[in-house]
Amino acid sequence: MSRTTVRSAPGGSPRGFVADLVRVPFRAVTWRHMLHALLAPLGLAWFFAVVNALRISQEEGVPQLGIAGALVATALAVACVGAFGRARARWFFGIRMAPGQGRGRLGRTLGYFFVDLLLSGLAFALAAGVVIVCARNLTYPIWGWAPYPNPAWGGPTPEGAVALHFAGGVVALFVGPRLVTALSRAQLRLTQRMVGAG
Repeated sequence: MSRTTVRSAPGGSPRGFVADLVRVPFRAVTWRHMLHALLAPLGLAWFFAVVNALRISQEEGVPQLGIAGALVATALAVACVGAFGRARARWFFGIRMAPGQGRGRLGRTLGYFFVDLLLSGLAFALAAGVVIVCARNLTYPIWGWAPYPNPAWGGPTPEGAVALHFAGGVVALFVGPRLVTALSRAQLRLTQRMVGAG
């Protein structure tokens, strides 16, 4: 099966860029990219498995056990990472990729695991941050009225503090998803190149 191409974000004039930026939070594909970024349990599971294996071995006084556990967790995660990356592309974007074949497949999968771990971590942290900041700051005018010390962010008046927090939520709503989308697209291209069929 041939590989589906992941298109890059559209370019254009500054006016087109601003118009696109304003539309980003209202597109369904934006939120598919956000969910794609938030669904990163494999890397997190690997990280916690390695950390806990090393911690338990330290507590038991058997460091070799921790090293063995970390190696087993890494081997299992590397064995699953390609299938998981292809499944995420299919679930959220309908991109179907056959598994990569040929010489160097193990090396590509190993490289993919560590690069994708970095991209997944960044995308997850950014997407979670966008959701938290938007939920908190966009609702700030409802619950954020309180006496503010001087100095306070946007203070010394409550109006200034509320306005500043709300403005931060607006920036997060329009800029954050665009950054998450860029990272998500980078992950999809990486998946196609390294663990998808050419």
